[in-house]
Parts: sequence; structure tokens; C-alpha cells
Amino acid sequence: MRHNPILSFARTNPTISMVIVLIVLATAFGLSKWLQGGAGGEQQGGMAVAVDAAMVEQGALKSTLTAVGSLLAQEGVILRPEIAGVVSEILFKDGDTVAKGQPLLRLDDSIYKAQLAQAQAELALAERTLNRAQALVGRGAGTEQSRDEAASRQRTAAAAVELAQANMAKSLISAPFAGTTGIRQVNVGDYVSPGQTLVSLQALDTLKLDFGVPETVLASLKVGQPVSLTVSAYPGEAFTGEVSAIDPLVDPNTRNVSLRALIPNPAGKLRPGLFAAVTLTLATADNTLFVPSAALYPMGDKQIVFAIKDGKAVMTPVTTGLREANRVAITSGLTVGDQVVTAGHAKVMMFGQGNPVDVTIANAPPATPAAPASPDKPTAGQ
Repeated sequence: MRHNPILSFARTNPTISMVIVLIVLATAFGLSKWLQGGAGGEQQGGMAVAVDAAMVEQGALKSTLTAVGSLLAQEGVILRPEIAGVVSEILFKDGDTVAKGQPLLRLDDSIYKAQLAQAQAELALAERTLNRAQALVGRGAGTEQSRDEAASRQRTAAAAVELAQANMAKSLISAPFAGTTGIRQVNVGDYVSPGQTLVSLQALDTLKLDFGVPETVLASLKVGQPVSLTVSAYPGEAFTGEVSAIDPLVDPNTRNVSLRALIPNPAGKLRPGLFAAVTLTLATADNTLFVPSAALYPMGDKQIVFAIKDGKAVMTPVTTGLREANRVAITSGLTVGDQVVTAGHAKVMMFGQGNPVDVTIANAPPATPAAPASPDKPTAGQ
């Protein structure tokens, strides 16, 4: 081994050995100070710990939940004929806005007119026969059985007239509600069967939004809660509405609760079938104090923050309320304008609270620029 004269000298001189140890410890201690507070961070009374902080603010806070849903028409139907026939007239254009009761399509009703005329003639004969039978019974020349049979034939004929009139009415297909027509599936001259698709009709002034939320928030749900949604068709634009119904059944497969909201759509931008990203507001709090979520430091079953007091970080217990994605309401423990640590909790805990801190405020209000100094006015004689 190569001979080291310094080590040999240190072994033979205990005082020199102690000096070397002290030098090593002092160097390590100085490096630790630099890592904790940064170069030049030492202040009177201890080492300055570099932390990020935010000011306690006051305002409105919302507790929200995100989900996905689908849009449905408030009223939507596929128009289909109830009777068979040939399309004789189409009274609308694709995409028309129509009023409730407006005729849309007519079937050839010549057969039904003939059936109605036949039924009316049979009804007239049956009524005359019934009148004669009643007259004969009144004079004692007829039997009650003949009268009853005539009365039955009269009622049958009256029912046939009503049936023919109903068929006549069904040959004209009208809008059951105000809405917008789709693309028609038939042309004039087509023969249509009962139940065949003619055209869709959708009411677009207000849409229904169906979505589901976890069962864990069931106790927080109520009709009238605000809802906002976005769709990929209109990026960056939000549409609002409110919850109109809560399904009493929890889905046993997904453990979700189904909700329905009504979304006003006066401009007609939204369409049934669109996929929507939904934000449900569960609760709101006005004029409440709040801090960034990063300011909270859990300690057991309690929540604390490190408040900046006289340039030092002080552990402060707080009571929390509503939570947003990145903000938490504080109901006790802080006041407006207090500063709380948002980054650097571990350093504060490691090096001891009460040490000076070098604070960077993330949400400090902008400084008011100083008014420019007015130039000196020339004095008389200048």
C-alpha cells in the first residue's frame, strides 16, 4: 500500500484527527443548508426553506362530478301508417319544421270512402227496420224477439260506420307534436303497409340528456341540480340544463344511478344521438374560503396546512368542506389573505416548522404600478 504521510501524521496526532472530523462535518452541514434554502438563503434565526405558497381566497365553490351521456329528443317518433294504402300526396319537405296537427302525408282513401258509404247505407236500413219493429210491438202485432234482432242489426251497422270513419281519418297522417321532420322513406305512388317507416319527427327545442353516476353520490342527488355538457361537434362550447328525473333503481351490474336532464336547445345546435361529456354540480357554496388541494397535508384523521406566519411555516389544523378538482373549501382555521404552503411540505417537516421560509406565491395579486413621477415645473426665471 502506498504510504500517505497526512494519514500517518493524523494517527500520531489525535488533535489533528479531531480537526479533520470537524472540517468534514462542517462541510456536510454547509451543503445541507444550501440544499434546503438555496444559495444565499440563510436568514437570521435559522435556515430558509424554499417553498411554494398560495393565498387563501374567498368566492364561490362547486362540488362537481363528471360523467358521459347521450342526447335524446324531448319528443321523438317514427311516423308509420296504421292502415295499408297507396301514398297519394306528401305535404312536407325533408327537414321541415312543422306544427302540431299539421298534415304530412295522405294515403289514397277511395276504398275507405266507399266502405263508409256502404256502412252508412246499411245503418239507415237498420234504423228503419228497428223503427218498424218497435211500432209493431207497440200495436201488439210484432214480437219482442224481432224488435231485439232489429236493434242488434242497427248497433252493428252503427259500429261499421264508425270503423269506416276511423279508417278514413287514418288515411291522413299528421304531426302529433311540433318538431322537425327527417328524410322521408317513401314516395308518391308507393304502396305502404301498416307499420312501415314513413319519416321521423323530432322535437329539438329541448333535448333529454341521459347519463349515469356512481351509487356513492346517491345521497347528494336531487332534481334541479345544474348540468353542463360539451359535445365534439362544438369544441369549447358548453350547454347547460338541470336534472329532471332520478331513476329509483340502481343498476345491479354497473352500480350506477341513471339520471335524466333537460337541456334547452333554442338554436337547434344539439341533435339527438350525440355523445356528451357531462359535468353535474352536486353542491355549491358562496362566499367560502378555499385553498388549492395541494395545500392540504393529511396527518392521521385530520387535515393540516402550513400557514406562513411572520416568515415562518406554522402547522395549522383546518376543517374542510366542499371539494373541486383542485380547490378545497376551508370552514375553520384560516382567514382571507393567509398564505399556505403548496409545495415543500416534506422539507418543512424534515427541517422543522418554525424555520424561516423563502416563499414563492403562486396566486399573489398583481402589484399596482406606481404612478409615473411628474416632471418638475420650471420656476420663474428659468
